[in-house]
Amino acid sequence: VVSESALAADCDAAGQMYDERVGELLGTRGELCIEEKLGQGRFARVFRCTFTGNGRSVAVKILSSESEVRESAEKEKAISQWIQAQAEDSDSECRRYLATLVRPEPFEHRGHLCLVFEIARCDLRQGLHKYCRGAGFPMEASRIFGANVFKALSFLHRRDI
Repeated sequence: VVSESALAADCDAAGQMYDERVGELLGTRGELCIEEKLGQGRFARVFRCTFTGNGRSVAVKILSSESEVRESAEKEKAISQWIQAQAEDSDSECRRYLATLVRPEPFEHRGHLCLVFEIARCDLRQGLHKYCRGAGFPMEASRIFGANVFKALSFLHRRDI
């Protein structure tokens, strides 16, 4: 667990992106602990966190504190909730290929909106590094990956997304 004094500078130089601290507690009751940074983009950083009560791993997307990003995050939350509701009414086969929110409502952490998602076993970049060592995906792995992407797209298409 990180002390409050260590959290004094929790934004990057631009003052908009959250600067992670491994071991810091997040959530409305401090129930999530940051384990590692999984990645980042222009508007958010994603962390692997664990629930302190049961050790379950989740992905927490901590968004930039810019107001435009907050508006987009609210739209992302609404779309994710809608897709999740649609998936719950469908067969379990399709649900496996969709990123789902673990918590229906986002929470605030030091002025940043946070969304909590199921954690993926690995993303494409990790898979290439772990299984291919720079040689590219084997044909069978490419076929399986492509089939999974098309299953998810088919699910979304059937719901006019």
